[in-house]
Amino acid sequence: MLIAIDANVIVHALTGKPLLREVARNWLNVIEASRSLLITSALSRLECLVRPLRLAKPSEAALYEAFFDGLISVPIEDEMLDLAARIRARHPAYRTPDAIHLASAQIAQADLFLTADRRLKAYREITVAYALRDAPADFIR
Repeated sequence: MLIAIDANVIVHALTGKPLLREVARNWLNVIEASRSLLITSALSRLECLVRPLRLAKPSEAALYEAFFDGLISVPIEDEMLDLAARIRARHPAYRTPDAIHLASAQIAQADLFLTADRRLKAYREITVAYALRDAPADFIR
């Protein structure tokens, strides 16, 4: 199974508040146990590293770098940006990063897009799981 992960789930799993961290890590544990392949948009690296760089927290930045070392990063290319523009045009409530993440998951032909943004559940071109409420067992076998 190919699973695309949103930057917000990565943040929750690595540096989130304890309850959110536990929920996000549970998803990652289930994904790992299922031997699914985990991918993310190249944009996730930027989104995750801004806070530790801004706050001069090298150990937190290193935590993210280590996580990204084991992850397949989907490059941002024109095809993805074109699809992201179409997504934004159809879903005005989605921000540009949301559209890029969804487009990268769709272009990579992911079986599932995992996010901590419940608004994205409305997207119908790919299966979307809301990491903070949905159960991994409902999506991953």
